[in-house]
Amino acid sequence: MVVLILLVPVLYSYVSYMLKPSNSSFIAQSVEWVRSHGGRWLVNDIENLWYSINAPSKGGAALKKLPHVGFGGATGSHTNAPPAIVPPITPALPGEGQWHRAGPDVAGAPALLDTTFRPDRSYPRNVAGVAWIDSTRTRLALYPGRYEPPSAPSRGPMAVPTAARSRLVATFNSGFKLEDSSGGFVSNGHVYAPLIDGKATLLAYRSGRVDVRTWTGPPNPGPDYVVARQNLPLIVDAGRPNASLGGGPQWGATLGNKVRVWRSGVGVDRRGNLVYAAPTSRRWRASPTSSAARAPCARWSSISTPTGRALSPTSSQAGATRPTCYPTWCARPTAT
Repeated sequence: MVVLILLVPVLYSYVSYMLKPSNSSFIAQSVEWVRSHGGRWLVNDIENLWYSINAPSKGGAALKKLPHVGFGGATGSHTNAPPAIVPPITPALPGEGQWHRAGPDVAGAPALLDTTFRPDRSYPRNVAGVAWIDSTRTRLALYPGRYEPPSAPSRGPMAVPTAARSRLVATFNSGFKLEDSSGGFVSNGHVYAPLIDGKATLLAYRSGRVDVRTWTGPPNPGPDYVVARQNLPLIVDAGRPNASLGGGPQWGATLGNKVRVWRSGVGVDRRGNLVYAAPTSRRWRASPTSSAARAPCARWSSISTPTGRALSPTSSQAGATRPTCYPTWCARPTAT
């Protein structure tokens, strides 16, 4: 009887948490409840056990084809398009590293291109999906989610607004929860969480330019910035991998800083265009580091586990059209 009485507050907390509106699965919500109620150590131990059983193995049967992406070649008068990614594994599979259109043309050229490739010779069954977004033809926006950032006084639509969906190019996940990244969050000039020096920061300037860089500045970025979202330290800077990769907890304390995990990342190329990468399947855990090193990235940041469809071209994809638990990035055309 005493045990049942003691369990009442726990059951009430759990049921209340699970009844909150969410687009996460039952299991994902349950894990988050455990994590946020003193059970982070337990979740970490279980995730480490799961990874030890399911970690990708070296070698294996060679893949015969890659997941289909896009719907055509990157044709047209496009002086800003990136070069093809040179796969480290030879011979290359059909279409590997070749860019494909993934959305409508904007001002006479594709605003969104994507491709797939195998980034690691030792793990030839791991596949990375990479998307390239032309920053001269799109505008970047950041929408707060239902529960993140936690201090948001007003959340707005918690999704891409209905009026903007007909011009939507892509959406992708915003990043780690603020309690995990300890970073800042600024949207439409409102500082939901102050920026921290030394954190990798995805920035959208009022001029339309975007950048991913280590933040060195005040907690409030000021009027020149429309949005700023911080995550963990840069993985790639000036085209070179961070020297601390693999030797510290900065990019994955949950799994002991394992590299080949279900993670996504965002960066910029040398012309300031966005580059987004994620594994194409939960079975294929491509390293964000090796993906970034092969993709045309000058600077690169990890932005957490992909949620749902990580990159959603067109406005009809899930996550772009309904409230989401966590923040969402979107890119819209600057012209038609």
